[in-house]
Amino acid sequence: MIGLGYQALYVNLANGAQADNPLGKDKRVRQAFSLAIDRDAINQVIYEGTQAAGNQPFLPESPWFDKAHPVPARDIEKAKAGVVSVTCSFRPPTCR
Repeated sequence: MIGLGYQALYVNLANGAQADNPLGKDKRVRQAFSLAIDRDAINQVIYEGTQAAGNQPFLPESPWFDKAHPVPARDIEKAKAGVVSVTCSFRPPTCR
């Protein structure tokens, strides 16, 4: 369905002060995260199957859709392979 609005679920690892961490700085980690996302499951569970799976705020029919960055298919093995050499250290979160 094409409309004037959209609903989105964003995971932001690479913008602002929060990106100053190993996850936000390493492109391989961000790419692996994108490959690991099951967009179809999110659509079914959160949006009851009513939305088009995507990775941009614009539908493919939109003139603003960036064709150079199509929606990646879920590929767990490729995601794992992309981060096998990534190392980082960080403090675990604390609860107060």
